Amino acid sequence: MFAPTPVLPAAVQPESAGGDTRAAVTAVAKTGMMRVGVSPRLTGDCPQWPSVRANHQRPNSKLRCSMANTVFVHIGLYKTGSTAIQKFLTDNAAHLRRDGLIYPRTFRDRIAHHSIPRLLQKGAHIPWDDLQNELAATDKAIISSEDFGAVGSPNAWKHLRDNLPGTVKILCYLRRQDEMLESMYNQHLKMGGTKSLDDFKRDVLCQLDYRVRLQRLTDVFGAENIIVRPYNKGKTPSALFADFLSAIGLDMKPTYVCPARAVNPSLNDTGITFMRFIKEHFPNRIALWCARQVANRFLYLRPSQSPHLRFSLDERNELLSRFAESNTEVARRYLGQTELFRVNASPQCESGCAGQTTVAGSL
Repeated sequence: MFAPTPVLPAAVQPESAGGDTRAAVTAVAKTGMMRVGVSPRLTGDCPQWPSVRANHQRPNSKLRCSMANTVFVHIGLYKTGSTAIQKFLTDNAAHLRRDGLIYPRTFRDRIAHHSIPRLLQKGAHIPWDDLQNELAATDKAIISSEDFGAVGSPNAWKHLRDNLPGTVKILCYLRRQDEMLESMYNQHLKMGGTKSLDDFKRDVLCQLDYRVRLQRLTDVFGAENIIVRPYNKGKTPSALFADFLSAIGLDMKPTYVCPARAVNPSLNDTGITFMRFIKEHFPNRIALWCARQVANRFLYLRPSQSPHLRFSLDERNELLSRFAESNTEVARRYLGQTELFRVNASPQCESGCAGQTTVAGSL
């Protein structure tokens, strides 16, 4: 939903995955998919799946009894620290396994399980057996990919639910809508996009109604299996990781290793200008990839203060008022509280809006 998950090319068809997990992951990786800043609109049921079990039957009950009791599926959302969380899970996979949590190697390309949601979106055959066998070794497991946020088909979610062992719980981080839009727009520019902030806002605004998005998941998994965590940009990485572990029933330990530097940082004004120059004069994927590595390393040190990249106070109030009722309902239903997001006493720290001291509306 939130970010950039391009449509898979025709090359990735059920036949290309065969019955082998490695082949499925390789087929997805070879498409060279790159995030471009604006996600596709939510789609309906995948036409390739006339029924949930068309491609794969639910594992038999005897096999499932020996498998994980709970599988957490971390779905992002985009721009809520997902890449940092995945790096943390990958770096600490051995420690976590000893503590009773498996971060499966199956379907994990680099640090996340992006191939699963991408194959689900396509309606392609997914060889589940290797993953089910790996999950048989533990009572608790976590699968992570922010690309799950782009899966719009109820049949796709049912297919995932029916082929994972035990109870499947969805873990979803939500970010305040004004901050989410700014961060998504920064990512759009970072990937070489050229839209104005207003045009970008019009394209993605429908994706920010969290009540609607969570209801689709609730219809499949049940409200008791939806875990919602508000994302706070001001948290330190270690605080984010501790919150994430708490959500799945674990404690942060001194033995866990945190990433040494920022992962997938937002760019400052210089970085944005640099990316636009590369996009205009060297419009090829290799040049853009190299430029992003340079920008990520050197051009994110100071937050952007450009009015072309940030909302005014009035724009924030209008945006948050638009989603106030939805946010309140999400907080009540999934968190048992009246507010989903806290009011920032100092938006200058959170939003880069110097001189603005309050944000109105139900946050």
